[in-house]
Amino acid sequence: MAAPKVRRALPAIDPKVAAGLALAAWIAWLAPFEFALNPLTRELPLLRALLIVGLAVVGLRVGRTIGLGLEPPVHKSGVTLALIYAAIVAVWCVVSDLAFRPLLAARYTTLIHTVPTATRILLFVMRAFNENIMYRLFLGTVLIRLLAFVWKDAQGAPPPAAYWTGFVVAQLINIWINVTSLAPVTPPLLAHDLIRYVAPALVWAWLYWKRGFLSCEVACTTVHGFLQPMLSIAIG
Repeated sequence: MAAPKVRRALPAIDPKVAAGLALAAWIAWLAPFEFALNPLTRELPLLRALLIVGLAVVGLRVGRTIGLGLEPPVHKSGVTLALIYAAIVAVWCVVSDLAFRPLLAARYTTLIHTVPTATRILLFVMRAFNENIMYRLFLGTVLIRLLAFVWKDAQGAPPPAAYWTGFVVAQLINIWINVTSLAPVTPPLLAHDLIRYVAPALVWAWLYWKRGFLSCEVACTTVHGFLQPMLSIAIG
């Protein structure tokens, strides 16, 4: 008599992960906010949606191997801390834009002048949500994991410098693709982009590393709720 087949239970799906993947796919379907996304998917909404979900899943799986995840195993996720950092970073960005105002791209200032604040908040929140998946959850995490093959501490884990290197390189790639390469490159412009875009990314990276990707995602999206109204006043 044949032994009865044992059905394996399907692995439980974290509702937060499921909701995040669904939202990322929806945003990618609506618009290719990232300049790298459309060429890779032949401008097809379905491929964009599938790609962003795939990048997120890979990032989460790889992150587990180097101590990164959606939420930290010990500390609280730090949502309140994320909101505080978002407000601080917003002020930093406004000050940097004012300090380098003559260098700001015309398309950027035109956007602030012509698009209502509420609309900009929505657009930038959507863009930031998937940007964070692409360049921190996926690219930054994968770069750190690759570095970990040759750069380890006494316990066999990547040292702090490897984390910072991976996150910084990922953000430099992001900024080059989406900001710096779109205008003539000059030393002052590079200084602005480092101050305006790379420095805040260090805050987002620290939150991801120490408080989990959920806190990081909260911070880098809600920052626009503070930033865009201030830009309307300072530059609009």
